[in-house]
Amino acid sequence: MAVVATVDTCAAGLIAVRDHRPAVVVVDSRLADGRGVEFCRRVRHEIPHMVMLLHTRLITAAEEQEALAAGVAAVVPKAIRGRALVGAVRAHGPSGSAG
Repeated sequence: MAVVATVDTCAAGLIAVRDHRPAVVVVDSRLADGRGVEFCRRVRHEIPHMVMLLHTRLITAAEEQEALAAGVAAVVPKAIRGRALVGAVRAHGPSGSAG
């Protein structure tokens, strides 16, 4: 069974990740109180094995490298939605080939 929770801030995201320890976290690149990559960096520090995908509209090569260095498994374009996004989550999750 899959459980999906949504939050709109880094602060709420940290609480959710700490409390629920999800298999995969999909993080928007821009949250109400900070950058998604900073959130990922903090999660990586606290929970080293957490799988995170950064969901973003536009990203430069430097920003993608920053995200990967922060512990993001993959950068997923916002053009990917629905089944394609679920496919990306499955591919990078614990039983996926990339995870």
